Amino acid sequence: MKTLTTLLFALSVALPGQAAEPAKKTVNSIGMEFSLIPAGSFTYGRFAPPFPAGSPGASGMTAPQAAAVTKLNETIAPAEQAVGAARTALLNASMNGTPRAQLEVQAKTLADAELALALARADGFSALQQTANRVSETARSNLVQQASGSAGAGGRGGGGTPADLAKADELIRADRAKYPGFNVVIPKAFYLGTYEVTQEQWTKVMGSNPATFQTGKFGVNDGAKHPVETVTWADAQAFIKKLNALEKTNVYRLPTEFEWEYAGKAGIGDDPTWEQIRATAVLGNTRLGTTMPVGTKVPNPWGVYDMLGNVWEWVDDFYNDKLYNDPKPPTKGTVHVLKGGAFLGDVKNVIYSTHAGGPADKWEVGFRIVREVR
Repeated sequence: MKTLTTLLFALSVALPGQAAEPAKKTVNSIGMEFSLIPAGSFTYGRFAPPFPAGSPGASGMTAPQAAAVTKLNETIAPAEQAVGAARTALLNASMNGTPRAQLEVQAKTLADAELALALARADGFSALQQTANRVSETARSNLVQQASGSAGAGGRGGGGTPADLAKADELIRADRAKYPGFNVVIPKAFYLGTYEVTQEQWTKVMGSNPATFQTGKFGVNDGAKHPVETVTWADAQAFIKKLNALEKTNVYRLPTEFEWEYAGKAGIGDDPTWEQIRATAVLGNTRLGTTMPVGTKVPNPWGVYDMLGNVWEWVDDFYNDKLYNDPKPPTKGTVHVLKGGAFLGDVKNVIYSTHAGGPADKWEVGFRIVREVR
């Protein structure tokens, strides 16, 4: 990676009299890779767009198809919620000194919930297959795309009956009328961490590792490549201060919320579909109750990984106790903003637009950093 970065920088060296173009990627002294985020603008605080005409699920399905998808959603959704609740309860108990006997009871509850989910999925997809076998190949493909991985009725680009989707479309249009958002200009390009700060990188700078999901704990065998978590906003600032001192510079900082969301949406402007979220986000059903190594999913169009899921990410702004940030973010407050959701998040809620306040559960909060273009 360093060789590639060196080549990119060499190709970007300006001829006499010309300004140098920054490289698309750069790597710093401790192996942190950064992706170039171009200047631009986007609409902040706007609900996702209505379902596009003709999209999977929005177009007409036969009555048997609609019934099969609805049945699948109704069967799987409660079982998935039960698994998530049991996993969270076990994690909280294990980190709070709960006696082993009680942990074993909660572990069995989780195992039973996962078995019930597996059976629910098997039953649901069996019913779906019986319906799909009676339709054309094209219709079968559309039906599977409609239902695959769904976790409840409704939702942009997946799950739900046509009636569900029509109602969701109506609600989204009403919400967009109430919250049209506002334009945000990002006047200057900047580098953003291609990955969340890892445990390995944190240890190199800080000399210790605060993470909960370290190697040898909770079944993790590659903790160095997992994002560092169990860090406060102040902890993130301490890391940045020390990294700047290490490299004798002042180019590193946390992103603002506007910078973070702009980089996450990568010029598209709207939140992704459920299918896109599943492809890019480390969600709760990806691995049993832990974070994942960074970079295991698909990057966004600007080459940045894991901005959705894995760990919540601190940004620089204070939280304003509102649904969205203000055009001029507050200059003081008691907690800071978190973006992106975490590994126990739900596909319906792990979106770029989420404006949350810390501190959240300590073991699901990390960060990534900006390297300014100078």
